Amino acid sequence: MRARGPASQPSLDPGLGFAPAGPTPRSRPFPRMPAVWFEEKLIYYPVRHPEGLYAASSRPGGPRDVDLVAEDGVRLHAWLREPAAPVATFLFCHGNAGNLTHRLDILERLAAAGIRTFIFDYRGYGRSEGKPGEEGLYRDARAAYDRLAAEPGVEPGRIFAYGESLGGAVAAQLTLDRPCAGVILQSTFRSLRAIGRETFPVLHLLARHRFETEAKLARIAAPVLVVHGEADTLIGPHHARRLHEAAREPKWLHLVPRADHNDLWEVGGRDLVLRLRRFATEDAARPVARA
Repeated sequence: MRARGPASQPSLDPGLGFAPAGPTPRSRPFPRMPAVWFEEKLIYYPVRHPEGLYAASSRPGGPRDVDLVAEDGVRLHAWLREPAAPVATFLFCHGNAGNLTHRLDILERLAAAGIRTFIFDYRGYGRSEGKPGEEGLYRDARAAYDRLAAEPGVEPGRIFAYGESLGGAVAAQLTLDRPCAGVILQSTFRSLRAIGRETFPVLHLLARHRFETEAKLARIAAPVLVVHGEADTLIGPHHARRLHEAAREPKWLHLVPRADHNDLWEVGGRDLVLRLRRFATEDAARPVARA
């Protein structure tokens, strides 16, 4: 999830083992507080405006600021990065820390491959109002889809839901809620409880948040691409294999050798971008015969 350089996104916080964080420390002491508050602090690591790379939207050829409102009235902020000649459209559901500006390098890589990308900040992140929560994130994704679908040149049924880490569960739910051309799950866990069992064997039993990616896949009819680092030490590649097994056909699994959770884009490089483009323009476009 992290690409270094001037547009690097934050490094991971150890919480449940999947939170991207940037200039923040790689480890934090565990606070002593009520379980619900503790759970939310382990899951969500938002970085609020003005911290981030917001100046990018004022540069020629950079992402465009977009404002939208969720169904419950929460105001959200998004970026649209439009390449010269788009061949595919991704709706990017980012991970659980930082904000959309920390994915600027990813937007640029995708734009160079002709992929239009709409990335939004969940409630409580960046410039978006409100407080994050599982159902709220699902509402935010639906609002982002509806706003993107209203853009000139965007065909709603040709939008691909892209989920990064925790965002994979959000993308999977979006694919159930709106017509998507396909779903891409990058560095995603099977469920919050599954990753919690590996990290906090007792705390996961108290979890209110579910984020059940694996359970959603059985109901998704759209093409699925699972992307994961083979050396991911935070969300192990066994999660990717289980997600791939749970998905219906057509489905693909792309493991990036030597890639950890934070350096997938660095290690995957151009090959990763081309794989994503091929999925959107070739694999997902093939007619599927279902029994």
